[in-house]
Amino acid sequence: MKNLNIVPVSLIVLAIAFVVVSVMVYFTRGKNKYFLTKKLKIGAMIITLTAVTNGCRVPVVTCYKPAPPPRIMSLQATESLDEIRISKDEKLLNFDLEYIYSSDVCYTISQNEKIINKGDCEFVSDGETDMVINMNENLLPGKYDLKIYQMKISELGKKDYPLSTFTIVVTESK
Repeated sequence: MKNLNIVPVSLIVLAIAFVVVSVMVYFTRGKNKYFLTKKLKIGAMIITLTAVTNGCRVPVVTCYKPAPPPRIMSLQATESLDEIRISKDEKLLNFDLEYIYSSDVCYTISQNEKIINKGDCEFVSDGETDMVINMNENLLPGKYDLKIYQMKISELGKKDYPLSTFTIVVTESK
């Protein structure tokens, strides 16, 4: 007999014992301390065994579909989808959003771990663009890291994990 077959047999035996002890507690009207403690101990063993058997399944089965993860897609992205190419004169970054239900989204633009620009994102609905990042100043030519967070910029801390990351490549001209 394998270990997996012992648990269901044990549960059946414990369930029968639990019913017998519960009947004894009923007949003594709950005044017999011995039967009450036995009922509690057997019930605890049943709960422990069922928790162990249910907790060891590899694929977790749920009765609902989990929410899809939020997606942010840049409308200025190249073939790699995580690289945005803009000219040094551009100040707007346009994004398409899916499954984001919060209106609090912020960004940081950094180069070599030094934050150059940060702020809250603007939501628009012009049919094509859902979110716009309006940078305060033009970026010099080079590579930058754009991190988008699902919170206000005032709540952002160093240990917060970004919702999406992009690499911005700024060129001299389009």
